[in-house]
Amino acid sequence: MDPDRDDRPIACRDKLVDSRPEVGLDRVEFRWNFHPMETAPQRPRAYLDLATAHLLAGDARIRLTPRLLSMLRYFAENPGRLISRQELLDRVWPDTHVSEGLVKDYVRRLRDVLSDDAQEPRFIETARGLGYRLVGDIVVMKDGAAPAAPALRDSLPAVAVLPFADRSETADQAYLAAGVAEDIMAELARFRSLVVIARDSSFLHGAEPPDMESLARALQVDYLVMGTLRRAGERVRIAARLVACRDGRCVWAERYDSPLADIFAVQDDVARAVTAKIVGHIDELGRQRAARKRPETLAVYELLLLGNWHLREGSENDVAEARRLFQRAIDLDPTNARAHAEMAFSHLIEFWSDWTADPAQAAREALSLARMATRLDDLDARAHLYLATAHYYAASNFEAASAEFDRATELNPNDYDVFCLRSWLLALSGRAEEGIACAEHAIRLSPLTTEDCRVAQSCAAYGARRYGEALAALRSIPEPSNHVRAFLAVCHAQLGQHAEAEKAMADFLAVAAEDLVDHPDRHPAGWRGYWATRYPFKHAEDLEHLLDGLAKAGMPIAPPSGGT
Repeated sequence: MDPDRDDRPIACRDKLVDSRPEVGLDRVEFRWNFHPMETAPQRPRAYLDLATAHLLAGDARIRLTPRLLSMLRYFAENPGRLISRQELLDRVWPDTHVSEGLVKDYVRRLRDVLSDDAQEPRFIETARGLGYRLVGDIVVMKDGAAPAAPALRDSLPAVAVLPFADRSETADQAYLAAGVAEDIMAELARFRSLVVIARDSSFLHGAEPPDMESLARALQVDYLVMGTLRRAGERVRIAARLVACRDGRCVWAERYDSPLADIFAVQDDVARAVTAKIVGHIDELGRQRAARKRPETLAVYELLLLGNWHLREGSENDVAEARRLFQRAIDLDPTNARAHAEMAFSHLIEFWSDWTADPAQAAREALSLARMATRLDDLDARAHLYLATAHYYAASNFEAASAEFDRATELNPNDYDVFCLRSWLLALSGRAEEGIACAEHAIRLSPLTTEDCRVAQSCAAYGARRYGEALAALRSIPEPSNHVRAFLAVCHAQLGQHAEAEKAMADFLAVAAEDLVDHPDRHPAGWRGYWATRYPFKHAEDLEHLLDGLAKAGMPIAPPSGGT
């Protein structure tokens, strides 16, 4: 067995920090080392572009996280020299206390990127008990042109499903068109051979974006799935096509004209065809393991789609309407796991909202409903996701939450929400490195809607006392919500930037006075209770650390019970 092999999902491995390259190498070519008397093997060429943090290998262009980039650059600058683990720690994690085990973990990842083998190293050799050395030839290309850059991707092809256009005569079936596209997306996400971009990013520009090339570049995908839906009574006509982003070529297209009751079979067929065209095979075993139960009746399905349509609006009235629709679905089919799961999610939305009067009760309702959903269908990934989230918000049960996140990831390895919400669990648990890594993976799955994950990333970095890194994550949010202003104030305060901290805090308090139903002026524990409820840290000292920053920024924070 390879002692340096990392069998964990690649999703939660690396963290991002400032990726600006230092003065030094521009591009590095890695070549296999071979004896001059031997015949040169057929070998792939890989280029490390330090300016853009990408490794170019064959047809793939793989983005490296800054820690990996920093480590690989250091090896490149010291070819053939034995480098100790402590030296790598000092270089890659300056001013940060981490264990030597993390170095071994990152060397594993470098080997993965370079398709290297610890037993027969071509690039990175292990000197047991001493450290590592780069044994491959390195050619510094300061003046030579880099190869043409292929489409940005991970090691897997990436696909985005756009909302299907409603072509119905009455033009009132947008919820159905969007729901069908979203279900196709969910089916695709179950295949481990694909990276599937999340709905919140892929639906941003509508069914017919004016500039498909720019959209594909922004989403960092290789393929787009597009389509139309036309409903006439109880029949539906769906047209779907798969477009290759590199040249705009239509790779596959199909039309379906069937009774509305057959819509589930159509969704399955589209997902299978798209996956087969992209990767040439279907992970049937994974599909069978993750296959979810279908609604017993079409009426239930439509109620779920309409409920989700309202739920995504997020207002108090929309959430109330969504719950009414979900309850009707439950009345028609009491064993429907998805209806219970979405009802649980509606209470999580209330927990996160500004309009809730009792966030703790909302979290408890979510926990109860999510438990019921998983009992009804243990193969429903969303049910496990909502149960995981409710576990730590309602009961501070971080161990149970982690187990449920594992199950949700097993069932759906491409779910943006799984990684985003898990990044919050890790941040609130004080596990900064893992929290940042999961947030960054979630951002890869939904590159255009990242506020929640950026705030989780910032929270994790803040907990590790890396205030500059935490501030940089918040500044990358294009249209921040009011809560982001509070976190900005905290970071500025801990950095000693008092004017910026006071301004951000004043802005937050002004908006909070208008928007918060349970404003802390009316809360028995004041702002202390407000933050403790919404951010249930595993360790009391982490909560006090956040409250300390808030107080420094000008928020009135009461001392803990028994304090002075």
